[in-house]
Amino acid sequence: MQKKHLYILIAIVSLLILYGCGGGGSSTPTSTCSDSDGGKDINVVGVVTLTDKGISTTYSDYCLSGSAVGEYYCTSGNYYSALASSPCPSGTSCSNGACVASGDSCSDSDGGIYTNVFGTISGVLWNAPYTVDDACQNSTTVIERFCNANEPDNRFTDCSSNRSCVNGACI
Repeated sequence: MQKKHLYILIAIVSLLILYGCGGGGSSTPTSTCSDSDGGKDINVVGVVTLTDKGISTTYSDYCLSGSAVGEYYCTSGNYYSALASSPCPSGTSCSNGACVASGDSCSDSDGGIYTNVFGTISGVLWNAPYTVDDACQNSTTVIERFCNANEPDNRFTDCSSNRSCVNGACI
């Protein structure tokens, strides 16, 4: 019976040395971390993937407010993730986890409300780019696009007598 107890004790001590004390286990960390935007880049939405013992967890950059990003990144030899609160630079705001140029803009290729000239307006509205052409609602009405206080606007205007709307202009 004592021999059986000795074998069990040797087995337990061997297991403790091998797995519990690191005697025979791998010295390489089991965690890995990768960041799709390459680190602390507040101008690009990034996703950090932390893998530990075969289980992966992802963390996406996000907006803490309209002017600050919650930026995930990898630290400590790419074995851990961290979160930094980063303010957006002047002239930018946070949108979908990244700092982007803020402020609306608008430009009009025909220079304003000119129904006899085809034009295109383009710019940025709510951090989204747009481009819209003058158009015809029907054969006698033009939809004239123009800028109003740096925002897109439009006006439906009937072409004067003897004129028709063709390709976004009264001719």
